[in-house]
Amino acid sequence: MVATLWLVFSHDGTHLNPDTAQALSVARNFQQGHGFSTSILYYDEHFRLSTWPAPQTVFPIGFPILISALGMFGVPLRLAAFLISAAGFMIVPPLIATAALRMGRKPATALLLAIIWLCFPMNWGNVQESQTDILFTAMTLGSFVLLMQPTITTRNLLLSGLCAAVAFSLRYAGVFWLMAVGLIFSASILQRQKAAFKESVLYFVVPVTMVAILFLRNKMLVGDIKGGNNNSGAQPFVFSVMEAY
Repeated sequence: MVATLWLVFSHDGTHLNPDTAQALSVARNFQQGHGFSTSILYYDEHFRLSTWPAPQTVFPIGFPILISALGMFGVPLRLAAFLISAAGFMIVPPLIATAALRMGRKPATALLLAIIWLCFPMNWGNVQESQTDILFTAMTLGSFVLLMQPTITTRNLLLSGLCAAVAFSLRYAGVFWLMAVGLIFSASILQRQKAAFKESVLYFVVPVTMVAILFLRNKMLVGDIKGGNNNSGAQPFVFSVMEAY
């Protein structure tokens, strides 16, 4: 909490990651009724449909949706992006400690692990630049912790799946967490554990729906389920931003 407050009061808005600029553009266009599209044409996929603003497929839609949601309450979009990232920063350390405790570690060890995470400068920089990495980490950890309950309930499975779906909506890399959980459930099913199949259905119903929708959208728009992201722009990024704003 103290670390998060320091980030909030020290934030001056001078740091902005190019990926965040894309999310802000999508959030603004979404508010204006242009759907999930970007005005910063940079990647090859943005030029493929010869339209402006162009459908955004390179990055998923979760972050722009969250930014727009805060914007509906009068929060400036750029500040909204920072607050979302800061919220993730505040959540991660308790989740690390909780996961450690549920894995049988001593309270002192759990606290030490959380402190070690706070010592990585990259994490602080990600928040200052309003990136999705920290919230993505928080949602993935949340999904993990909910699966580590002593007694697995329907509520925990659905919430864990929801966290995984949010993580995927922030970064496509979330699909690898889903694959890892799928392997665990598959092993349980092969061992003929009676509840494993039902638990897997409850867990995957939300995230698999999210994955299917986003990947199908990408495939229909640009012919690539991952949306492109080949890191090859048609012009320098700063020029694209200047044209858009």
